[in-house]
Parts: sequence; structure tokens; C-alpha cells
Amino acid sequence: GGTPARGNYSGLGTVNGFFYPALAGVGTHVITYTYTNAIGCSNTATDTIFVSTCTNVTELGNNNNISVYPNPTKGSFTINGTFASDDKANILLCNMFGELVLVIENGNIATTYNKQVNIDELANGIYFLTIQTNGNNVTTKIVKN
Repeated sequence: GGTPARGNYSGLGTVNGFFYPALAGVGTHVITYTYTNAIGCSNTATDTIFVSTCTNVTELGNNNNISVYPNPTKGSFTINGTFASDDKANILLCNMFGELVLVIENGNIATTYNKQVNIDELANGIYFLTIQTNGNNVTTKIVKN
């Protein structure tokens, strides 16, 4: 996302132009964007990124009105739950690096929610399903094998 395009990012947690919070670790990190044009003139820009420990995420468990099955999955899973009638939801799937790989919902959802999610195109591995509604976050690990 740097301007002009085709520059290079550097700093702890950067790999091939992307910042990975898990690689950088908790704390303050300075990321530098360097660009050199065709005649050798260059310039840099820096920004500071703070990575914190996520403390407001509740693991999806037996006390919630949401279930996700089957888990592990071979390619699809179902999200089933009951929500308040005015709930707006973000239902997101991220990979192990915290990168968003799928937006399942983004907006108003039905009180009774049942949706099958196909992840056939994703590589086998561990993913994190996060359901955000009215300031509450619940997350569960999804294993695809």
C-alpha cells in the first residue's frame, strides 16, 4: 500500500511487503517504506505499529448460543446461533498470521442464524473464526484437514 508503488517495507514482522503481528510480537514496532526511482533517487517513510495482546476475545464454548460444526472439517462447516433481533455482525475467518481470508457476514443478521461456509479453496491448517456482535467478540479455532 505504499506510494509510489513498488517500494520495499522493512522492520520486525515484515515479510514480502506484509506486516505480521505474530512475527513482530507484542510491543511498538517501526516499519519503514523505502522507494527508489529509475534514476536512483530514494526516500523513506516510517510508521509506528503497536501490537497488543488481545484481551477481549472470548473462546466460543458451551455457554454461548453459537455452535460451529464439524470441527475439524474437510472443506465446509456450519455456524448455528441465536442473536438479538437488532444485532449487526461481522463474521470473519483469519489464518494463523491474522490475515483475513474470508468475510462471512458484514451487517444485520437474522435472529436465528444458520449458515454453511465452504472453505474448500483454503489450504489445510488452523483458522480462527471470529463473530463480532454489538461490541462482543467470540472466537473459535477451525481446523481444516
